[in-house]
Amino acid sequence: MTKQTSHKFSPEVRERAVRMVFDHQTEHSSQWATITSIASKIGCNPETLRSWVRQAERDEGKRPGLTWRRAPPSEAAWNAAIDAAPYHCQQAALGHKAGRQKKPGLTAAKLEGLSERELVQLR
Repeated sequence: MTKQTSHKFSPEVRERAVRMVFDHQTEHSSQWATITSIASKIGCNPETLRSWVRQAERDEGKRPGLTWRRAPPSEAAWNAAIDAAPYHCQQAALGHKAGRQKKPGLTAAKLEGLSERELVQLR
């Protein structure tokens, strides 16, 4: 039976290894050759380093996909979340985000006095 071990690499080591892959790509026949060379030097699995490189490429916009950094929600996403929430959640959210409007012309103050039925009619 093989025992699986886990090596944790600091973010600095990861960033340096990825930077080394990008810097030394021209010295090797392929990116994979560069990755295997550098992985052996830092003591990590080449597939692990490859995943770090792919993520860095996504973060820099060189490759499509999700980045590590999440963008703040857009106004449209905020409005959709408010519309989908029950009435009491809408009131709490609008109180928490005072100044943000649910829909053009509607403010938290205008919504406070409306019944649930009136809110549904606004949608």
